Amino acid sequence: MAVKRKDKKKKEIIKAKNPEREKYNSLLRNILLFIGLVVIVFFAALYIAERGAHFTYKQVDFNIIQEGQLKLYNTQIPIYSSAGKKIQTYNFYLRNDPRTLEKFNFQSDLLNVKKFLVLNYSSDMDCEGYGIIALTNVINLYELIGARIVKDENATCDETGTYMRFDIQKSNETKIEKIGKDCYLLSVNNCEILPVTEKMMVETFVKMKDANAQIISSSGAELDSQ
Repeated sequence: MAVKRKDKKKKEIIKAKNPEREKYNSLLRNILLFIGLVVIVFFAALYIAERGAHFTYKQVDFNIIQEGQLKLYNTQIPIYSSAGKKIQTYNFYLRNDPRTLEKFNFQSDLLNVKKFLVLNYSSDMDCEGYGIIALTNVINLYELIGARIVKDENATCDETGTYMRFDIQKSNETKIEKIGKDCYLLSVNNCEILPVTEKMMVETFVKMKDANAQIISSSGAELDSQ
């Protein structure tokens, strides 16, 4: 009888300890669940951030780069040797999200890229330095694809299509219009020169992509000028 009483007492002690064990197990389970949730949230946030830093607009790839308070939209143009080997990459950095420039309602199918560009612009559109940035970007892009660029205010729209003409001028509305064969009027209101010129650049990127154009370092661009 003494043995049975002892076993009964041992069972009562074990039973008394079970609530503490259950409490410990519950606490451990909650901690593990919390850690798992933190890991999932971390990787989800990382995935979203990485996707947000890269996007494709009309088959042209862009990367979002944060430089302090300044957000830039970068696209890369590959440069090839005459043998067709990629030898370097040229970077363009836009101040405006290409997706927001849809408001200008100007599409790449309205644009014919030529190897001669007449670029006219008002001399009073410095716009706190943005005018210089805008013109430099346009010139760099078209020189890169092999275009010769001149300023000629007397040039008319060439109906034979041998050259392009961009006229950048002040207006009460910022917009882009095709005003003749390969002639484009870039109207600028309230110093919105960067958005309007960057829209033309973006549609040029798209046109080059559609044409599968290769930029050759020694001989300019292999781009159908129609």
